[in-house]
Amino acid sequence: MFNGSPPPSRPLGSSDERLNAARGSMRDTLGAIRNIEQLLKSIRVGPKALASVIPDVHESCATLRDAFRVLLGAIAAHQPQAAQAVEQFVMPQLSDLEAALGRVRGGPLNARQRLALERVTTDVARALDVSRSLVELLEEAVGGLAARLDLRELAQEAFKGTDCAPQSRSTDLTATFACRGAGDVQTNPRVSLCLIAIGARLVASSGPETAVQALIQRTGAGALEMRIQPGAGAGEPATIAVPPMLGPLFECAQAAAQATGARFERSDADRAVVIQWQPAPE
Repeated sequence: MFNGSPPPSRPLGSSDERLNAARGSMRDTLGAIRNIEQLLKSIRVGPKALASVIPDVHESCATLRDAFRVLLGAIAAHQPQAAQAVEQFVMPQLSDLEAALGRVRGGPLNARQRLALERVTTDVARALDVSRSLVELLEEAVGGLAARLDLRELAQEAFKGTDCAPQSRSTDLTATFACRGAGDVQTNPRVSLCLIAIGARLVASSGPETAVQALIQRTGAGALEMRIQPGAGAGEPATIAVPPMLGPLFECAQAAAQATGARFERSDADRAVVIQWQPAPE
């Protein structure tokens, strides 16, 4: 997923052999795509060596397509709109890669073909990594476990920029973090960390600023919220690992928040994102 190393949890349908097989296929195929991406970029790898691996990767695109469909089908039973948004994003990406590999399958690549394939593979691999992270986020939201957590400590974990999952190809943003209202919330820690990371990415991508500020406070109704807005502000200096601005980040964050009893909202007026949690029961 997009951020942090929270406690282990239980994914959607963890005892379902079909879902587990789809997760394994997704992991293996994405690994093969990232591998060919690195081979294409390496000047030490010649055209014949590349030609020998292209057929297998080309054929694995169908396997990856089936894996996404199986996992998104399970998610759709709980969050149909988010599952559809991911499917509409990821399937054309897979088709682009499959077509690019098919065009060069069967013989050594010349320099022009290699550069073209490298560009497609790099772009699609990033999109597939984000899509996998969104699938994992939604699976965790509808099937994971909640825990009683101090929201300030959870936010401090997010605003460190460490242990970012490599498949998400995240980057670090500079940030400031302040807390005006502490308290415990009952939430899924993995989902909440992802919501914060996505919120920071959406805010930073909404304007020319490269920094964000986050403030935890209590609302008039007693809920705890984090407001993330652009620019530097008063508070502790921090960094936060955020995903690339790809795919239906907002739609999936909203769905994941809803599934875990939280709220995820974006304000176009001041380019802020607000994440709200209900306090844990006494």
